Amino acid sequence: MGKVELGAAKVAERSLISLDNNALVGAIKGGEKEAVTAAIGSNKPIVSITAAKEYLSFGTKAELKGFMSEIGATISKNGGSASKAAALQQQAVSLGRSLHKNDAMILAGAMNNKATVLTADKRFANFMKAIGFPTKNFLNL
Repeated sequence: MGKVELGAAKVAERSLISLDNNALVGAIKGGEKEAVTAAIGSNKPIVSITAAKEYLSFGTKAELKGFMSEIGATISKNGGSASKAAALQQQAVSLGRSLHKNDAMILAGAMNNKATVLTADKRFANFMKAIGFPTKNFLNL
């Protein structure tokens, strides 16, 4: 019984990592599954509704569900709000940058979940670095 409790505690301690659309596309269709799974490491992967919808605009539900099952990912339960996303977009403008609406929604959700964002989008990653938010690039491990 002690080992089961210790195992459950270890799972609870894992950090969350939020996969954006290019991480999903890279893993499922781009031949970068090993790089994405290596970048996830021991973190608990989550996917925002926004990233899932972006993927489903050209990929299938079966592909997405299969990959998420394979890596143990869940859909984020604490997504970003439109007002928080708009505030992030305004913050980007104040820094002389731009932030797409979907990226802002993904980031807002990651903030709500205290999750690092996994992306290969340099512009998005540079914005997160500029505001001090943790990001990880699966292509540059």
